[in-house]
Amino acid sequence: MPVLSFADICEALNVTVSPGPTVRYAEGDNATLYCHISQKRKTDNLLAVRWVFAVSPTQEYLMIKMTKFGSVQYYGNYTHHFHKQRLRLLKEKHGTMYKFLILSLQPTDQGHYICKVQEIGKHRNKWTAWSNGTAATEIK
Repeated sequence: MPVLSFADICEALNVTVSPGPTVRYAEGDNATLYCHISQKRKTDNLLAVRWVFAVSPTQEYLMIKMTKFGSVQYYGNYTHHFHKQRLRLLKEKHGTMYKFLILSLQPTDQGHYICKVQEIGKHRNKWTAWSNGTAATEIK
């Protein structure tokens, strides 16, 4: 029996981010970004959703992640215990759309926001990545 490699089972998810490709906000505004996911391989598979902030093509910072079981984790300067929590990540529409909120925008929030999604399912009693997808928008 052939061994299944990561490359054999990893396919692209269809991921789009709106609004985009560029959206303008004023300082102090609340930004709402949506990450839409379609074409999941299996209905019982779960999704892990990450939002990454990129100040340049080579500098990316993981901000927030919703794990495959739906819990939210914060990273870096965006940790849950940060002085004033400014990030929210909410699952909507049966897990096909995720709403990302950035409260009280600051000038340093300008840049590219990337939604990275990984579809995860059980394969021989082990969680395995089935497919991945990425989409981005820019806040100015």
